[in-house]
Amino acid sequence: MSQISYESWGRYPKAEHKEIKRIFWKDELPDLQSIEGSFLPVGYLKSYGDSCLNNGGTLLDMTGIN
Repeated sequence: MSQISYESWGRYPKAEHKEIKRIFWKDELPDLQSIEGSFLPVGYLKSYGDSCLNNGGTLLDMTGIN
């Protein structure tokens, strides 16, 4: 499996995520109230800008859900 790169379109700014949770099925979605700090779901990774950057927070990688 290839490494997924979570970065903005212009590759700036860089973000350090506290945790990345990869989700492949709807029933794998974690209890969102149990996540400390901020969380951000990310979809197909084709958006312009910094839509997948959540510096210091949890990233919910939803690319596995079709």
